[in-house]
Amino acid sequence: MRNKGSIFGIGTLLLLLSIGIPVLIQFIFILTFADYYKNGGFLPGLGHYFICVLMIIINMIAAPIIVFSNFSKHKKGDLGNVLLTRITTIFVVSVVVQIVLCIWIENPFSPSTTGLFL
Repeated sequence: MRNKGSIFGIGTLLLLLSIGIPVLIQFIFILTFADYYKNGGFLPGLGHYFICVLMIIINMIAAPIIVFSNFSKHKKGDLGNVLLTRITTIFVVSVVVQIVLCIWIENPFSPSTTGLFL
């Protein structure tokens, strides 16, 4: 599992997950809170999109660093479990952080009743 092809495959998987998971969470927010986005005008979604892009950038930088650190120190049989544990931990933390930040930045549970476009 330590040849260049497997490292490239793991890196590609990490980059795809780094982009796919934040975008998937953004789509879930759009589907779940459709009235919030539809009735609020253009600006209510900007905070969520900003957090989505921020999480993509953070995941693309941090995930390969965390997963491939100490890559050569693990035994061959233990490497699969270590990689799976690290990848799962990184993206679970990423999902929780993105959801908390999206709700904290723009709370879709209490839409604005001011009637303004903002």
